[in-house]
Amino acid sequence: MPIDARWLVKDHVAYHKYMGRITLDECIYAAELSLRMMSASEHPIHVLIDCGDIQSFPKQMTPLVKAVNRCHVHPNMGWVISYQIKNNFVRTLSKIIIFTAQAKHSIVDNYTDAIVQLQQVVPNLPDLSTIEPSELPTFCHIEGDQMDLSPPQIETYMQTL
Repeated sequence: MPIDARWLVKDHVAYHKYMGRITLDECIYAAELSLRMMSASEHPIHVLIDCGDIQSFPKQMTPLVKAVNRCHVHPNMGWVISYQIKNNFVRTLSKIIIFTAQAKHSIVDNYTDAIVQLQQVVPNLPDLSTIEPSELPTFCHIEGDQMDLSPPQIETYMQTL
């Protein structure tokens, strides 16, 4: 099932919503998208990950950790804040990644807690409390082995290849 990506603050704060039965390919594509966003930027990219609608998650730990760790070592990797993690495997995997990568990654209960925490650690961001992610356009939709980018993000993405 899909992963949708939106900008909460263009080129600064991304929002990823994971839904349904997530595949290994979808996770790898999401990590690749994050790498492309960071490589195209001159400053840190922060990512809020909404895990509330995950039904299942791939169990292949090695490729998952490898894909995510590639992001965490990027010089433009900002904070990653995951929330609404109901799936025990996803919660455990997140904790393993936080520990092994020593990443700026945390887990909170909900969207409000996520934006409060991000605003505390990155105080120069605009007020995120007025932004409703579901009202923002999706710039990337990942489903199965497909990653579809919406214009004008396609041009930006292609320039980073």
